[in-house]
Amino acid sequence: MILDPGLLRATDLVARRMNLNRSALIRSALREHLRMLKIRELEDRDRNGYQAIPQKADELSGWESEAIWPQGVQNLAESIHRRFATIGGVELPRVPRKPMRPITELR
Repeated sequence: MILDPGLLRATDLVARRMNLNRSALIRSALREHLRMLKIRELEDRDRNGYQAIPQKADELSGWESEAIWPQGVQNLAESIHRRFATIGGVELPRVPRKPMRPITELR
């Protein structure tokens, strides 16, 4: 395999940082790239399937009550948020006070 000089330098630098040899780094990168291509392929397949057969408006209406957090979980989530409002200087998002919207409203 022939790499241009800039890519070769970058590869060697990353390999040293990761305590790998160049071949191991390239194998790992190739595996990751192939994994991402497979994920993209599966996402495209799912997207095409949902476009070909759209979801009916009432198809998931029976699940709407399941999308609401029970009050005990809501209270626990709020107390955790108050205790750990920031982690590492990053503010955590607030727990929603009202139930989540039904999936049919999210479109």
